[in-house]
Amino acid sequence: MKQTRLDRIKKAHNAFVTAQLSLTKYGANDSEPSWVYHDGLRNALFGEPLTIPSTNAFQLYQAVPGFHGANMELYRKANKVVNLILNTPLKESGTVRAWVKDTAWRVDIA
Repeated sequence: MKQTRLDRIKKAHNAFVTAQLSLTKYGANDSEPSWVYHDGLRNALFGEPLTIPSTNAFQLYQAVPGFHGANMELYRKANKVVNLILNTPLKESGTVRAWVKDTAWRVDIA
């Protein structure tokens, strides 16, 4: 059976969540990194790529050595999800939009 775009997005999303859990010592599973991710998902619905304005955009614990690498790992995983959303075929956009609205609960989506 051929995977839908939503199947691929969910798989990439699960990889992001797994990365968050594996990087807990950096604060990756806190509310701030989740908000940054959810904001990126919302912005993707409106055609905006994931932009990282700083070297610690996911607001990880800077006192923990290696936080830059953890930040980049989260960025790579989140960017994969965002790119899948950005390139969603029109015929699948409704289901993807509904999934983002359900998943990105930390941000408002009109």
